[in-house]
Amino acid sequence: MKCPRCSADSSVLATREFADVLLRRSRECFNGHRFASFEVFKGNLDARTIAATKRGAVGRAVAQRRRHQVLAQPDLTATQLAAQLGCTEARVRQIRAETTT
Repeated sequence: MKCPRCSADSSVLATREFADVLLRRSRECFNGHRFASFEVFKGNLDARTIAATKRGAVGRAVAQRRRHQVLAQPDLTATQLAAQLGCTEARVRQIRAETTT
């Protein structure tokens, strides 16, 4: 597959299957640009199912990034992190509590 930024060839770094509907492949071109491609499985799928699966994948990625940011900054208070990340203090506390259990 060609890179959308520079049109160079790319290689697959990782492949994930979502809801038995599509594959998400993480790719990197030979110039170092990273991007993702989505491949729909054969069959008669409607656009609504595909869109919902893609939104779920993006939502999980956002949640993982937020979790990483919370755990990487233990010296900041929950209030400071919540303001920085755009989430609630309760969510920051919940993420911290999950790791201590």
